[in-house]
Amino acid sequence: EPFGSFVTELGLPRESGRSDLDLVILFHNYKADSKEEKDVRTNLVMPTIDHLGRWLQRQSGFNVKNIIRHARVPIVTFETKDLEVDVSVQQPFGVLNSWHLRDLCRSGVPGRLPALVRLVKQWAKSKAI
Repeated sequence: EPFGSFVTELGLPRESGRSDLDLVILFHNYKADSKEEKDVRTNLVMPTIDHLGRWLQRQSGFNVKNIIRHARVPIVTFETKDLEVDVSVQQPFGVLNSWHLRDLCRSGVPGRLPALVRLVKQWAKSKAI
């Protein structure tokens, strides 16, 4: 499921010219990855991250940049000639937050909230936040 700037349409132009895509793999009938659900991290998230990273490394046209295992949200990052992608597993809250922000931006006075969000994002990027 895509989330982040792809869903909210609030992405900043990238210096590389490539688009950025955040994806999450969600398995039905499993709880979300959280501190309280350590078994989800051990039995589902980590094996999936490892398997995905190894599989992508064998595919032509994909450059695996990093497999980040020991983080609050483990991810696999890879790129193609047109796209930079971050993949997480069993993290539904980014998707829900993206939908919420997208809907907020579409309501109210057209353009004002998206313009404010982009301004704050540019400011944060300039301050390396």
